[in-house]
Amino acid sequence: NFIAKTTVRQLNYDHPDLQVIWAQPFGVAGKELMSVFQTAGEEVHAGEVVTSVMLHLFPELVKGRGKDHVPVVGEEYLNYASFSALCPGGVWGYPSLASAEKGARAVEVTVRCTTEYITRTFGQLSSIKG
Repeated sequence: NFIAKTTVRQLNYDHPDLQVIWAQPFGVAGKELMSVFQTAGEEVHAGEVVTSVMLHLFPELVKGRGKDHVPVVGEEYLNYASFSALCPGGVWGYPSLASAEKGARAVEVTVRCTTEYITRTFGQLSSIKG
């Protein structure tokens, strides 16, 4: 994340004729995803959000669901301990809440919000840069 943001900034500074932006679809759609998922913003891997999207897009790849698990510590502990130490079953979230229907709504919301963000950002950049 930090490296990508720094790279985008440097590309824009070094090449004024270039317009590069940074967009993380789930981040851009975060507020709207809260209305789709009970646990949006609380999960890290294989929980309600990711499992729902996979059930919608690639159901054949979902071989089962892990057990719901959220460590007693926050995400910042990923700086100090491995994911497998914090989540031995590979899940940080609530896959039991997932559904293909939620995944379909999430894809629609995320695509719409990301498209709006990109359009708005490039429009603002055009007016700033002239």
